[in-house]
Formats: sequence, C-alpha cells, structure tokens
Amino acid sequence: MTDLHHVVLPNRSIVSVSGDDAAEFLQGLITNDMELVSRDRAIYAALLTPQGKYLHYFFVMAAENGFYLDCEHQRRQDLITRLSRYRLRAQVDIQDSGTEFEIYALTGSDVMARLGLTGEEGAATSFAGGLVYGDPRAQALGARACLPAGTGEQSLLEAGFEIGDLAPYDAQRFSLGIADGTPEIDPEKSYPMEYGLDRLNGVSFSKGCYVGQEVTVRMKNRDLVRKCLVSVKIDGPPPAIGAILDLDGVNAGELRGVTGDRGLALVRKDLLDQAVSSGKPFKTDGVELHPTKI
Repeated sequence: MTDLHHVVLPNRSIVSVSGDDAAEFLQGLITNDMELVSRDRAIYAALLTPQGKYLHYFFVMAAENGFYLDCEHQRRQDLITRLSRYRLRAQVDIQDSGTEFEIYALTGSDVMARLGLTGEEGAATSFAGGLVYGDPRAQALGARACLPAGTGEQSLLEAGFEIGDLAPYDAQRFSLGIADGTPEIDPEKSYPMEYGLDRLNGVSFSKGCYVGQEVTVRMKNRDLVRKCLVSVKIDGPPPAIGAILDLDGVNAGELRGVTGDRGLALVRKDLLDQAVSSGKPFKTDGVELHPTKI
C-alpha cells in the first residue's frame, strides 16, 4: 500500500502578480529574494509593515506571465489591497485567482521522487496544468501543488496520491514548530523571526531593501528576538487559543494553535531554555504543556 497522500488545503488561495515590472515590484516588498524564483524553484516569503511586523506570508511561484502567491484564503483581499498601495506607476497587475486553482499538500516517503523533484527545498516542476514543488520551509513537510480547480484531485489520484486527512499533516507541521497564518500568527503584532521565518528559508539577509528590512536586520544582528514559536505536547484538555502559559508564576507566553494533543506556543526564549533544562512544563488552567526546543 502506498503512503503517498494528497490533502486539499481549503485555507489557501492564489493571488496573481503579473506585468513587466512584477519581479522588481515584489523584490522591493517581500522578505525573500525574487531572483531565486524560477520555473524550477518556488520560495517562501512574507510581507511586513514598515516597522518590521508580520502582515502576510505566502509561497511565490513562477507563472507564464508573472507570479502566483499561495496565500491565506480568508485574507487574500487584504493582501491584494496592501500590495496595490505600493503599485504606483509600476506595470503590475494584481488579481484574485482563487477560483482558478486549488492548493494541496503532498506527503509520503518518496513524494519528491514520484514528482520528479530534487530534494532541494522549493524545487519545482510543471504538473497537470499547474505546478508542484518541495515545501521551501522544511523537507519533512513534503511537497505542495497548485493545480487547476476541478481537475487537480483526479490528476493526483492518477499519479498515485491517495486522499489523505488534514489532521496528520497539521500534526507534522506542529511538531516542526511551523505556523500557518492566522490565528497561529497574529498580524501586525509579531516579528517574522519570532515565528522562525529565517529558520524556514523565508528571509534573505543578502538581497536589497524591502519593506521592514531595517528592523529585521537589526533584530538579527543585535540578537533582539526575545520570543520564539515552539511545539508543545498537551497533557490534558486542549486550552483555548490565546491561553497564557505560566512557568513558576511567570507569564511565559501564549498558546497560538492546537491540533489534537499538539500545540504551537509563542514563548519567551529565556523561559523556554529554563523549561527545557529543568524539565518543567508550561501550565495553563491546570493543563501541562511540554515544549520541544527546535
């Protein structure tokens, strides 16, 4: 029996950015380097506020006349609005293409080989009228697919990818300490490196200027990142998202996501070190949460 599976990601959508200035336009806005994007490679990146706070994250794929941004479905109009504010006189067209495509997560022990992809994060190739690529954040998350709506699932079935469940995929993502947009990441309140976007290949420190770059680089160079996202094992009933975590009477952070008995918590780095070294769990409402330092 194959362990290859596909899972549709209903919380994801596509915004297209096309036109003569599309690459230059995005290069001046997002955290990663657009020069890395090609038909053979996709990247992970974010859009920040001028103060360096997180606004949106997305995957950038090369398209025939520009680029596709795999973004949050519920917040795609906000992304379009924010990108449009920077358009000015640039020859750029920004469109909601969400009805044209469906986004899938593809998992399995030989997923990359089955798709004809190298093991490099973000390696991409054409597939069934769309694109498949290795998840740029971590090889352990397998691959992603952006396929035409209505035909993508059948194409994946014919390629040997059986229908899978979202829960195991989310459990794997949580175990790696990887957030997936709101409510796991709070827009305009958090810094990208608190959520590990640099660790997950989402921030370039060698490209030119982009919105929020000065703050991002300063935080890295001066080691100013005081919080981090970690995976926690929940021993008891799952607390509510936003629950405050306690360590020896001190506010250590808050719970940002829950799936099964796994959670994602944004915590103070110094208290995370203390919890891991002492073996003490975080607590909230009588529930223990055991962190795994990544």
